[in-house]
Amino acid sequence: MIPKRIVIAGPSGAGKSQFSKRLAIILTGYIVYSLDDYYWEKNWSRLDNNEWIKLLDSFCKNESWIMDGNHLKTFNQRVSYADLVIILDYSPIVCLFRFLKRSIKRYFRLDDSLPKNILNDPSYTPKISIRWHLIKLILFYRHITKPLIIQNIKKYGCKTIILKNDQDANNFLHKINKDHKEGIKYHEKTVI
Repeated sequence: MIPKRIVIAGPSGAGKSQFSKRLAIILTGYIVYSLDDYYWEKNWSRLDNNEWIKLLDSFCKNESWIMDGNHLKTFNQRVSYADLVIILDYSPIVCLFRFLKRSIKRYFRLDDSLPKNILNDPSYTPKISIRWHLIKLILFYRHITKPLIIQNIKKYGCKTIILKNDQDANNFLHKINKDHKEGIKYHEKTVI
């Protein structure tokens, strides 16, 4: 059976939101939750923590969804509902390059990757700033964040796929597309 609730994890710049959108084109009817769209309010203010947890819980209770985002503090909440976790474990150099490229594009408003509450805020003025904490998270993702994610996945026994590059991602999407069209049951093994 093709999984109904899918969590996409990975460092900033791995392409989680783009991957989620591509997967949703194949799995029609799935709701895509790019968590940054709900977590960030105007002027990059955060949603109240209690509201955030309730909102995530309401998302998780839906029948079929694809949810992408880093939000480690609520990872357990999401994975406890998930049938499958896909980890985009791309090279830190690739992620850093994409992160910097996206930051420049955002500054000049050349793409729509900003969270929707920021993108739709007419008073938003882009700034150039180096977010060292995000760069650190990208560079040390494999050594700090990924082990925590894997530990939590194992706790819930969720099927997991680790994709290491764009070719892996494309191959996976091709396979899921073929399986979905043919109605083949999904038999992916956990690869942790």
